[in-house]
Amino acid sequence: MKGLPVLAFLLWLCALYLAGIYLFVSGFLLVRLEVNRSSTCGDVLQPGEEPLDFCRVPPRFRRAVLLIIDALKMDFARFDPGNTAPRPYENKLPVLEETVSSRPSHSRLFPFRADPPTTTMQRIKGFTTGSLPTFVDVGNNFASSAILEDNLIHQLGQVGKRVVFMGDDTWESLFPKKFHRSLPFPSFNVKDLHTVDNGILQHLYTTMVGDDWDVLVAHFLGVDHCGHRFGPDHPAMADKLTQMDGVIRSVIDRLQNDTLLVVMGDHGMTDTGDHGGESQKETDAAIFLYSPAPLFPGPPSQSEPDVVPQTDLVPTLALLLGIPIPYSSVGQVLLPLFPPDRADKGAVGGLSQLEALWVNAKQVNRFLETYSSMAKDIPPESLSQLKDEFSRLSSEYLTSVREGRSPSPELAASMQAYLTAVRYTCRATWARFNPLKMAAGLAILAFACLICLVLSELSLVFNREGGHRLKAPLVVALIGGLCVAVCQLLTRGYVEVAWCLAAAAFTSELFFLWKAHRSRVTATAKNGSKAPKCAGWLSSRHLLAPPLLVALLRCASLLSDSYVIAEGRVVTFLAFSLALYIPVHLNWDGLLLPPSHDPLKPAGLLPSAALSPSTVRKEGSTLLGCLGLLVGSLYLSLSFHGCREEQGSCQPSPFLSPLSRLQDTQLKNLHYILSVVSLGVWTHLLRSWLRHYGNLNSSGGTVFTARWILPLLSVCLGLHWAESGRAHQLGSAGLPRAAFCLLGLGLFLIWLDPVTVFLKTRAGASARGLSLPPPRYRASTSISPQAELHHLIPQIYQRIRRSLDDGELSGDSETEGRPAVEAYGLGTVYSAPLLLLCGLLGIGLLLLHPEGMALSFLLLLLEMAALLHIHASSTNLSGLHGTSSGGYNVPWTPVVLWSLAATQFFHATGHLPTFPSIQWGAAFVGFPDGHTGTILPASLVALNTFSAHILFAVGCPLLLFWPLVCEVRGSRGERAFGEEGEDAVMEMRLRENPHQFTSALLQLSARYLFIHGAQVFASVCAAAILRRHLMVWKVFAPKLMFEASGFLVSSVFLLIGVTLVLRVDLAVGHWFKRLIPDSSSPREVFALSAMGVLMSKKQQVEKVQKCTAVVSAFQAGIKDRAPVTKPAEAEVEDGEGPAKTSAVPDEKSTEEPHKEETDDRAGPSTSQQTVAPTRDECKVNKEAWSRLRDGKGVEPEDLDKSHQLTPPAFVRPKRDANDDQPVEVELEKKEQPPNDEMCDVCEVWTADDLYPCRICTRVFHDGCLRELGYLRAEALQEMRDTAHTVTGWSCYYCDNLNLLLTEEEMYSLMETFKQCKIIPESCLVSDELLQYRHFVSKQQFDKDLSDEQEEEVLAQFAALDPEKKGLIEWSDFLYFESLAVLRKFRTENSLVRLLTAKERDKARLVFLSLNVDKDGTITRAECRQAQQSWFHKLNKDSQSCNVSISHVGPICESSPASSGSERSKTDDSRPVTWADFLRESALYILAARPNSSAMHIRLPV
Repeated sequence: MKGLPVLAFLLWLCALYLAGIYLFVSGFLLVRLEVNRSSTCGDVLQPGEEPLDFCRVPPRFRRAVLLIIDALKMDFARFDPGNTAPRPYENKLPVLEETVSSRPSHSRLFPFRADPPTTTMQRIKGFTTGSLPTFVDVGNNFASSAILEDNLIHQLGQVGKRVVFMGDDTWESLFPKKFHRSLPFPSFNVKDLHTVDNGILQHLYTTMVGDDWDVLVAHFLGVDHCGHRFGPDHPAMADKLTQMDGVIRSVIDRLQNDTLLVVMGDHGMTDTGDHGGESQKETDAAIFLYSPAPLFPGPPSQSEPDVVPQTDLVPTLALLLGIPIPYSSVGQVLLPLFPPDRADKGAVGGLSQLEALWVNAKQVNRFLETYSSMAKDIPPESLSQLKDEFSRLSSEYLTSVREGRSPSPELAASMQAYLTAVRYTCRATWARFNPLKMAAGLAILAFACLICLVLSELSLVFNREGGHRLKAPLVVALIGGLCVAVCQLLTRGYVEVAWCLAAAAFTSELFFLWKAHRSRVTATAKNGSKAPKCAGWLSSRHLLAPPLLVALLRCASLLSDSYVIAEGRVVTFLAFSLALYIPVHLNWDGLLLPPSHDPLKPAGLLPSAALSPSTVRKEGSTLLGCLGLLVGSLYLSLSFHGCREEQGSCQPSPFLSPLSRLQDTQLKNLHYILSVVSLGVWTHLLRSWLRHYGNLNSSGGTVFTARWILPLLSVCLGLHWAESGRAHQLGSAGLPRAAFCLLGLGLFLIWLDPVTVFLKTRAGASARGLSLPPPRYRASTSISPQAELHHLIPQIYQRIRRSLDDGELSGDSETEGRPAVEAYGLGTVYSAPLLLLCGLLGIGLLLLHPEGMALSFLLLLLEMAALLHIHASSTNLSGLHGTSSGGYNVPWTPVVLWSLAATQFFHATGHLPTFPSIQWGAAFVGFPDGHTGTILPASLVALNTFSAHILFAVGCPLLLFWPLVCEVRGSRGERAFGEEGEDAVMEMRLRENPHQFTSALLQLSARYLFIHGAQVFASVCAAAILRRHLMVWKVFAPKLMFEASGFLVSSVFLLIGVTLVLRVDLAVGHWFKRLIPDSSSPREVFALSAMGVLMSKKQQVEKVQKCTAVVSAFQAGIKDRAPVTKPAEAEVEDGEGPAKTSAVPDEKSTEEPHKEETDDRAGPSTSQQTVAPTRDECKVNKEAWSRLRDGKGVEPEDLDKSHQLTPPAFVRPKRDANDDQPVEVELEKKEQPPNDEMCDVCEVWTADDLYPCRICTRVFHDGCLRELGYLRAEALQEMRDTAHTVTGWSCYYCDNLNLLLTEEEMYSLMETFKQCKIIPESCLVSDELLQYRHFVSKQQFDKDLSDEQEEEVLAQFAALDPEKKGLIEWSDFLYFESLAVLRKFRTENSLVRLLTAKERDKARLVFLSLNVDKDGTITRAECRQAQQSWFHKLNKDSQSCNVSISHVGPICESSPASSGSERSKTDDSRPVTWADFLRESALYILAARPNSSAMHIRLPV
């Protein structure tokens, strides 16, 4: 199998999607323009006559202490003396309330509201620069880069103030080399509650008593980490807050009068301890202001703000410390900290409220002017209004200062309103969308989805061409990108990579679609048929099929914020609905239950063995049982969902909390036991499946992984849970790292040696048993050994496959019943390593989740198994009833269900498309001391977040393999009939047609990418359409980010899964080659391969023991056969040469070798035989059954196989999806197909010596037919006499009506023959025909034939024995039964499609001769007369005739004329149109094909 084209196509598709996502995101996510200018002391001037240096004015405070308690939410800071039973986080900071109550003029406590995103880095940036963050800033929380905008730390350094920092090392990366002294501590380990805080406390108090600092910044992390690890409602939180209370008290005691204390939180936290979003619990922190000197004019008043925005701290601290306000700040000074009137001296000095507002307004106006001149994104109307308002305020304020009068009281309120308006305008307009990039991204994503759809439907065509079709689009993409780059260089002087990428992707997509369209048009032109308006798969009926309709509904739901919020339940409902559709659809089509027999229908055939009620019932029960398991898994998985802020009273699952958070010991033990049991069941199920299918017997790397690494990994995980479940313990890194090592080793071994086949060899096999013909091989001196090997390998396992069936005929004793070679696990060679990979990854990903998620992961495994079995059972039921589409294609329904399950379990593992729901603790599993870089922790968090996407993407190829693993006999149309035990072949069937294998793999992958890509496209559309929506940054933008990230992860792991499949295929090929000794001839190769046995279960030894006869006979055949001296003299396998064949005889199929399988099983003996058949007799019977299956007919005794002519190739037709649709055959337009010019056998033209077939367009030499031996002397003479007359002659293709049956229909007929003890190629006497009919009646209707029915059978016998020999020929009996099968299983439209052009022309002549009045209709009586006239034997010398001639006889009771005597006179006069005539006559026309004089059909009365 060539896998590189598949990987190339998938990589190209993924690249297109990622290019579209990158372009859209680069144009959508908010990126505010940073103004890289700094304020100076001369920029901010006090009002007055003379300009003053602002920085030289004595500041209000000389020193400041900033205690930042990370995640100090307002609920933590409040104190309620009436709360007698406080929760762990309540009433633990009494120092704040005590200080505010006892010293109201020295302290205040305010709610401190942050701007989202509420991540630490963005909050530090917000309260040091005074600017508003943008959405894209949230991605920088992992890798904090230095702040380039003007900020408080920079301004403090500019004026010479010494800033000392200690705590969270994020500050060090944001402000590199800005501190006079810094003591950073690692901050990312959320499980570490004490390292940072204890490090601060070691230096805080000693630093405060020294004189080498002006501003002290201490950032505590214990409260935040305690919230992440345990949540706020935990005793550990009470301990942390109590510790912070003591810190604040100690700091207050050490403050001097010129020092300002600011205790603040950077953000809040949710009830689960998370943050990052914009809920009020996350944005509302606390700020406490205190100074030993009077700080406020008086006690709290109603004029003071209820909430302090976080950006307001920047201008307030700047003016209190006597430094310029940072340039880009849009904050507003906190007026209560400034005196109402500057003249009011006393204890309070510095700027007055109005002066502070003026300085603040002037700075904001300056920033607004600078920014608007650079960005041009503020609406001109709003900008003009703001400028006019500032001019008015400035004029009024300066006029009052010059005149020495007090400004009006309304001026301060106007300035505050102006500052608020500026901040509101900036917040509303700082969305620098790039419409062109967004549009380009949308277009690329749309075309990528279309290409995925095209590729999924036409994968067979694209895969046939390999990588050639992909080379041109890649070259065009390169040219397009280079052209855009050159144009940018010439016009702009620089290259913007985004537009080059857009041009490359867009041109590549358009060129590919154009080439695909041209290929379809070219193919249509070559076929000569009318081009359809659109491809069938692009029709509305196809696109609106239920599975795609569900996918469309899923995508449409992403445009509603309500559905996105409730996405977990929405996807669960859609998955349940689509799963329920499968049995409903099967039942609607009559496939779910065993078919009920119509007593009015004849007993011409037994029901097919594949259609046995027990088989259908078993598959239906399996499907319904798995559906129940799926529904149960979906329902239980809802218990593991998290909660969004918008969901109100929703309570998150208790399983989302780690064991260390649980305080109830019994509940903790119960959770641990459930988790360990779930983990054990997970491991047991995987090992049991591998053992069941024989994949645990070899000594390869994959088997070692399943036997040892998988259970050891589970043990490590269980011990790690026990250790980490202890409260206040970080847990060691040993067990998780050991688990990571085991996981890596297991994955490496799976890749290194993925084959799980165990080959057991027994020296010496019995030479007793049936004699089988020695194997044949392709003899050619021009074929290379490698090509010869490629021909042999696909037949190795076919020989192995049939050894079980052949062994059942031997009847040898069990002592000799052991084959020489037993291959365990070969039937599941592809799915075994893939399933083990999913199992290993599942345990590895579970390691990154809370312990309670083990039960959810077990439900995930059960849901995967249920989906796979539902898909397999529905495929089997469709195949059992002959409605299978053939090939290995995976329908849309299981693919859509698989993708829905991935999204559903994203929610069922506690995740949400919101940033607060990210489980940051996953970054520290195995790394409790933190990380030195950001790549590893970010990767661990990503693996945790998208674990469901990973497992379902890697396991996606299982959808292709599972129907083969669970396949039942006769459920696939491509099976060779007459072969039992086909389920043993399982996945080896894929190697019979490597081209279809790769095409199916490409189609499945493209469909899976299409579903996820469509979801990304829907998210992109939602974000683009609703970019000004109120909920865009809270709902749609996060959803877009998660959907795009999920697609990226799914794409990567889908490629990993497909690559593993290709790796297994390569390894299986090498495994087969190792079975072939270098010195062995091809005959010896087959001798070895015939000894192999496919074992699906090790326990099936009794089946293996039946193979001794086959092995012995094969060895005997090898020993008895004369050695071959030259390869060129080797016997050519029958049917190896090219031959023309078709389901419709007048249409030539492509040349393909016909592989004759002469070692097929023999048929059963008749009831008249009382002794066991001899070896030769069994051999003859086996060959007869083989010829019957292949449609070759009776092989003459004098057949000379030494000639070099092309033997006939008999290929059975396959039903198409549109077989039952009406066929339009024009009445007035004659087709008159010309006969071929060359002999069909020797392909030589010799003019008049060629004899044409009256049915098809083939012509033959009589000598070629005689040399082939397929026509006896009397038949040859009849051919010479009739071929050039109106009577005509049917060639051996058209004469054999049995060739009209499909493989499914032939399988049904052969099963009937076997059960009725019919020996192929033997004549039948009347008693045998009666016995056969009695058996059929007994099996179908549970009753014997009546006397009238026995007389009818005898009449049939007479019609089939026109020469009164007392027996009927095998061919006549076979044609009789074949017509009965056609009558029973085919519609009239399907039969019309079997007619050749010559037959349609003859029918046209008959109808026109009866249509005397030229009105296009005849009567019913004339129609029956015409049907009878087909069988009137005419004079062979006759030169003209209106009616086609042949001579065939009656069919059984099922014939259309069986009740003809009951027709009324009115029915005889009913009009019949040309289309009706052709449909009703099709069966009679087909029955007239054979040259035999027997009557194979009952004529209408």
